Amino acid sequence: MPGTPQTMWSSLRRSLAPWLLLTACLALTVQALGDRQPLDAWVYDTGQALVRRAPPADLRIVAIDTASLQRVGRWPWPRATQARLVDAICAAHPLALGMDIADTEPAPGDAELAAALRRCGMAVLPVLLEQPAPGSAWSSTLPVPVLAAAAAALGRVNVELGHDGVARGIMLQAGLGRDTWPLLVQQVLRLAGQLPASMAASPVASAPDGLRRGHPAGIGREPTTPQPHQQGRRLLNFWGPPGSLPSVPAWQVLDGDAAAQLRGKIVLLGATAAGLGDLLAVPNAGNRLMPGVEVLGSVLLDLRHGLLVRPLGQWPQTLLTLLLALLPWLWLPRLPVGVNLLASFAWIVVLLVASALLPGLASLWFAPAGALAGAVSSHALWALVSLRATQRHLDAQILRLDLALQTHEPSLGNRTLATAAPGPQPGSMLEPRARLRLPQRIALIEQAQSRMQAVQQQREDALRFIAHDVRVPLAAAADLLEGPPLDVAEQARLARLVQRAYRLAEEFLLLTRVETPQPLKLQSVELGGLLDQAADSMDDTLLRAGVRLQRNLGEPPLWVRGDFALLERAAINLLRNAVQHSARGTTVVLGLEPIAGQARWWVSDSGPGLDAQQQAQLFQRHVRLETQPTHTAGFGLGLYFVRLVAEKHGGSVGVASAPGQGASFWMSLPLESV
Repeated sequence: MPGTPQTMWSSLRRSLAPWLLLTACLALTVQALGDRQPLDAWVYDTGQALVRRAPPADLRIVAIDTASLQRVGRWPWPRATQARLVDAICAAHPLALGMDIADTEPAPGDAELAAALRRCGMAVLPVLLEQPAPGSAWSSTLPVPVLAAAAAALGRVNVELGHDGVARGIMLQAGLGRDTWPLLVQQVLRLAGQLPASMAASPVASAPDGLRRGHPAGIGREPTTPQPHQQGRRLLNFWGPPGSLPSVPAWQVLDGDAAAQLRGKIVLLGATAAGLGDLLAVPNAGNRLMPGVEVLGSVLLDLRHGLLVRPLGQWPQTLLTLLLALLPWLWLPRLPVGVNLLASFAWIVVLLVASALLPGLASLWFAPAGALAGAVSSHALWALVSLRATQRHLDAQILRLDLALQTHEPSLGNRTLATAAPGPQPGSMLEPRARLRLPQRIALIEQAQSRMQAVQQQREDALRFIAHDVRVPLAAAADLLEGPPLDVAEQARLARLVQRAYRLAEEFLLLTRVETPQPLKLQSVELGGLLDQAADSMDDTLLRAGVRLQRNLGEPPLWVRGDFALLERAAINLLRNAVQHSARGTTVVLGLEPIAGQARWWVSDSGPGLDAQQQAQLFQRHVRLETQPTHTAGFGLGLYFVRLVAEKHGGSVGVASAPGQGASFWMSLPLESV
């Protein structure tokens, strides 16, 4: 019989195709966001807390900790002291030694340290592949040549940071051009005779011949066309929170009291003291940071025991996401409403638990955010479909009742009195804006004029930006290209001109994004890791300016809700501003501390300082103070951008300065509520 509930549900099941397609699109959209959405990271980190492992007894970390600094002296230690430490470690006959110490600049005592490395014969030194700034050329930072030549091998120490600043992954293979650098721990395991056979052929075999002998080809030579390549992304199974791996203080090794603890073991040497900056936010760490050398220890153990987590490939991830997202539609049309809710909830719990446990139990990673979004949306969409179907069914029943009642109603002619009565008549409703009074119309016109003026201002900014800031460096680059073949210095100048134009264009696009009225998409961000990353990108600028950078980021980690890219750019702007106003040989300080529910970070310089009138002009559009050197001329939006970013995040900015006493620019952001 038409119009019965049984007919309604049968028709409903036949019209599910559009809703299945919508569920699939939602799931794939969330999957496409990758680690820009925080759900996958939260599931992975939760799984790390659920699976615990006991660290093996044949690994030791020689820790340059606070006690060692107090007994031996402040860091960096003289190369002669490092040589004594290497001799003391190797005298205990370890299986291999991995050194997470970057001696990248010549210093007195290099020959003594090189001799100690040769006597050891099993020491691996670190290589860092880095990109100083977004859009700039990649480079490999190597130890000084005399040390690199004396080492048994070299290896990468890079780890991957997510958008939230947390270290979770590595690349098995990475390099520049045709050269591929193996991991430092991979070289350590090779020297110790413990490298798995499956790993022995791939990354190391593709390295340069000199690197396999322990003497990398081209030491001290900058890459001419640095083309970075990396593959084999893996996630880490951490072996507990910070401090879980067995360690011995460096001062005990120097005193000769730790030989028994190092004999026959793999040894990793690195800094663990908080003030040395080699600390990373990691999963399952609470409010603590993990020293970089301990992260390397987890990588080594994962590599040796086959526990590195392999993310599913693009197609398996996509197909499994679609399957798991659409699976609830098998029971949604068949079960009662209450049972549907319980079944959907149970399915979401199963997805969460299985995805969290998979890395620890099977060393595989399925990113569940897309499937979870599909499962949640499928239940919501089914509720919407059911409501619409019920409404159509009720409308049809009401229409049948109306038709039945019309046969008993009086003649329609009796309604003329109602339609002739004063008051609103059918169809007399005006368009809402037509009923506005004059003051309201004036207010609307003024709002429209304000919007037009803002659009005109943005247009003028864009024209001024293109006509001056971008055109000048590109014109200079074009002049160089039209001339005779470029020597090395001219090539470097050309690269700086193009990088400057790229950086200015990127800053203008970010400013345009901040000025829009739409709210930002915020996520949890560990501010210390973000500031560390911003400071790392300034290495080349600091080197050229002859300025030192001191980091006082402290601990525990401070978490805020923010846009990672915008906050990082604001930090880079303040750091660049401080370097530009600092004389050679001076120090710029980058600091971070909690203050009354806020995370406040600051950049202090030793420049000429600012008087009260100049401070009043700061953070405004197109303001450039006379104290700025001529080579920093430009569009004048750096500090204005910093203020907008702070306000967009519910924070504030300011400056403390006096003429001749430098300046300290700060930004305060609300701490994320736990």
